[in-house]
Amino acid sequence: MKFDLHIHSAFSPDSRSSVEDIIGRALQMGLQGISITDHNSFKGSEEAMKAGRSDIMIIPGAEYSTDMGHLLVYFLREGLERLNLPKDTAGRYRWRDIVWAAREQDALVFIAHPFKTAIEREPELWDELDGIEVYNSRAALCRNIEANNMAVQEAIKRSKAFCAGSDGHWTGEIGNAFWEYKGSEKIKDALRLGLGRVWGSPTSRLYEPASQILKRIKTREITHLARPLAKMAYACIMESGRMAGLGRKPLKGWLDINIHKEV
Repeated sequence: MKFDLHIHSAFSPDSRSSVEDIIGRALQMGLQGISITDHNSFKGSEEAMKAGRSDIMIIPGAEYSTDMGHLLVYFLREGLERLNLPKDTAGRYRWRDIVWAAREQDALVFIAHPFKTAIEREPELWDELDGIEVYNSRAALCRNIEANNMAVQEAIKRSKAFCAGSDGHWTGEIGNAFWEYKGSEKIKDALRLGLGRVWGSPTSRLYEPASQILKRIKTREITHLARPLAKMAYACIMESGRMAGLGRKPLKGWLDINIHKEV
């Protein structure tokens, strides 16, 4: 079974994808499962589960912004945003609060795209994580082109479980990365134990600034459009170079990672 474990719906401020369209695209891409992980919101996963589809497995989840980066929480029963956990002035949760609240629901916590941007993280965070997102399609062509490879090496070094996802905010991105499992373990146990394998391919640089532009429009921050528009111009230049065969090639294909954690 193939799972894209990082997808955003219109319940995220930087996406306009409906849950119905996400499921349709996932099936079109040959996926058997997905997790809709909206920014600080469980609503996308809830709507997907309420649809009661028998042709695709929904892993209920969300992506929470914390003081130590973004955390993907899987197999939630209730959105952690409803617990009124404290936030800092930037609107970020404390990572310890998110991990604690996830544990109360027996949910799994993975760190998303850990090396896409430079963040100084507390050592205890790595110890508390269930796993690491080792391939993120949007991170494949970020400024740190080694971001996904670094995530792979971190998972191996720390013997952490792993996941992968497109980080798709537009339906055209869905399925660009996935975690695949063919064994007999339950999916939750397989993900927790570091079983399965990962395949990933890069997403065009144009998608991310397009999401940022959409976010400014949806949140009515039109006066803040200058930066995402500049990023779009830069992305156009970089993508033109990539199409011409210029620049370093990102990690693509099946990842060389094999971790089997103890029960």
